[in-house]
Amino acid sequence: MEIANVQLDNVALQEWGALPAIVWITATGVPVDMDELQRQLRETEAGVARLWAEMTRLVQSVMRSTFNPNSYEQIIKCFAQLGFPITKAKAETLHTINHPLAE
Repeated sequence: MEIANVQLDNVALQEWGALPAIVWITATGVPVDMDELQRQLRETEAGVARLWAEMTRLVQSVMRSTFNPNSYEQIIKCFAQLGFPITKAKAETLHTINHPLAE
C-alpha cells in the first residue's frame, strides 16, 4: 500500500521532517532540571495532601464510615446525604452541584 494511495502523504512528510529531531533526542537525551522537577513534585504533593485533607473534612461531616473517592456508590451516597440526590457520579453531573466537595 503506497502512502499516496491512502492519502497519508502529508502525514508522511511531517513525520520525515521530525525524524532528525527524534534521532537527536534519542542519541543525546533531553536535559531535565532535576531541582526544578523535584520542586514541582513537592508542590504538587503538598497540593494533593491539602485537597485530600479538605475532602476528608467535608465527607466526615456527613459520612461516619471510611470514604473511597473512587467508589461511585459512595460518592452518590455522600452527595445524597449532603442534599444533592444524584444517580451518576460522573464529572458532568458533579459540575452541576454547588458544593465544595463537587469542585
